[in-house]
Amino acid sequence: MSDVMESLANRLSQYLADLDLVQTDVLGFLDQQQMQLAQPKPFDQLEAQSQVALPIVELGKLVARREELLNAARSNGLNVRSLQELAQRLDDSQGALTNNTKVMKRKMETIHHASLSHWISCQKAWLHYSQLVQLIANGGRKAMIPGNTRHTLQGGVILDASV
Repeated sequence: MSDVMESLANRLSQYLADLDLVQTDVLGFLDQQQMQLAQPKPFDQLEAQSQVALPIVELGKLVARREELLNAARSNGLNVRSLQELAQRLDDSQGALTNNTKVMKRKMETIHHASLSHWISCQKAWLHYSQLVQLIANGGRKAMIPGNTRHTLQGGVILDASV
């Protein structure tokens, strides 16, 4: 393997190691958020919002590094469109880079699944909270639905400011 290709392989290996750290942080954050939904504490939620900023910044940097890596490969004569293709071209006989890219792809799919299930849990929790607030606001009775009152069912109602 030439020096340029070895340099690209080293850069790709370092990129995958950095990506693994960020993905692990994101998965940890999603797990923490899932547990906090079960035991809501308002101040923990505010603290968690500040914690999510760091992985977002790191992911932005990794996207830029990914593009630099792919552009460097293209400028050295490798016609690649993805990191998996680059890993396959640069890989040694044991396939370590290709295996690492597959592991990172599976981890990304796990993050995607976890974030989707977290989003669904959040939506359900907020629906539950809003229903509780509505019950409290109506004194434990179901909210009145316009047009579903005794007066409207008997033929109509005239709205008056005194009502």
